[in-house]
Parts: sequence; C-alpha cells; structure tokens
Amino acid sequence: MSLYLEATRPVLFEREECDWAYFGLGSSALFSSATNIYWVTAKHVIENQHQDINSVRVFPSESSMRSIPFEALLKIEDDPDDSDYADLFIAQVNNAEFQSSGDAILTAQRVDDGLLPSSKLCFGDELFVVGFPGESRAIDYEEFKIKYQRSIYVGTYAGNAIMQHCHKISFRTDHGLNDFNGLSGSLVYKMLLVGNIVQPLVVGILLRGTASSSSGYFVESDVLHFAIQKSEK
Repeated sequence: MSLYLEATRPVLFEREECDWAYFGLGSSALFSSATNIYWVTAKHVIENQHQDINSVRVFPSESSMRSIPFEALLKIEDDPDDSDYADLFIAQVNNAEFQSSGDAILTAQRVDDGLLPSSKLCFGDELFVVGFPGESRAIDYEEFKIKYQRSIYVGTYAGNAIMQHCHKISFRTDHGLNDFNGLSGSLVYKMLLVGNIVQPLVVGILLRGTASSSSGYFVESDVLHFAIQKSEK
C-alpha cells in the first residue's frame, strides 16, 4: 500500500463494559513534523457521536492490536463570526509511549513537505479524497471485528467557500455513495509532479459533503500547518 494511503486511518471509539466494545464512523489521518506526530480529524466526528479523546481508538495499521496513545490537544484559534475552520481536531501522539508499547509501524504524512498551500490551487484542479465511508463498514460477528474499506474519490477544486479558510470540492457523480457519512476527516490531495515523481500533497481535510449534489467543502491545510507550527514554538 502507498505510504500516503496508510497515513489515513478510520475513527473508532471504545465503550467499557460492553460485549461489543468498538463502534463509530469517521475518517482521520496521521501527520508528522520534525519532532512530533499528530492525529487529525473533524471535531464533529467525535462530538456528534457523544465521545471525547479518551474513547478514541486509532490503530497504526490494519494488523495492529494496540491503539495510538495521545498526550495533548492543539487549540485552533477561531473567529466568533466564522468558526467552521475550527472544526479541525488535532491531537498530539505520545510518541514515547507508542515507541515502548506499539506493535506496528506508524506511517504519517509529513508536514514540512507533504502539504500544499491553498494559494497554489486553481479552479478545476483535480483533487482526490481518501477516507472511510460508512457504507463500506461491516461487522464480522464471528471474528468480532469491524471491517472497513479505504476509498478514493475524485473531484475538482470549485473555489473558495463562504466560510473562512474553507474551500469547495465538486465530486465526480460516479462516486457510488448514497450519502457521505464517515467521510468527514478525510484527506484531500492534489497530485503534483515534483521532478519526475508524482507526489500526493494534502491541500485540506474534508469537513462535510452531500452525496446527492456531489459537493463538499474542506478546511485548507494552511490551518493545520499554522496550528502545528504555533504549538512547537
């Protein structure tokens, strides 16, 4: 599997004292700076399922049995008049604890050279959304597992959204989904030719979308980059 795909992870929650411990919908991704690793999703993915960071379970790979430990939350400064971009949720991974107890390699999208500023986007640019739609999830009651499928959807950049730091995407109408449940928190990529290599760069994180209109909007990667830079100063 391509490394940029492995960095995208489904969102799960764990409830105690229950025969079926894991549940939930949502998409997310792991990012790395020179010093830290971060888990990123949309805040409403957690809040709409009445959960918090303590019940989040994100596994570094499909074969892992140990979820990633967290140690801090990053604050997104929001404007009281327009706070949609503050729907971005960023948690810092406890890397020391993960290194001592993790059972799989953690793959993350690099922040220093893996993001593309929104100023580089042009109307009509082809974009790719990578996430875990709810329609692809199924419960295997014999193996006591939630099975999920990572999916890629193609769209085009449709310009600035009304909300500050947010942008519109028009999906191809052959996406095959009845709804976009589970796709909030997905990464939005643009493939850029760097030398002789096509490099997938993150332009944003999908916040919401509507399958019937094949449209959605995402918060630009600049917000993520600024929040991480600010926390590491």
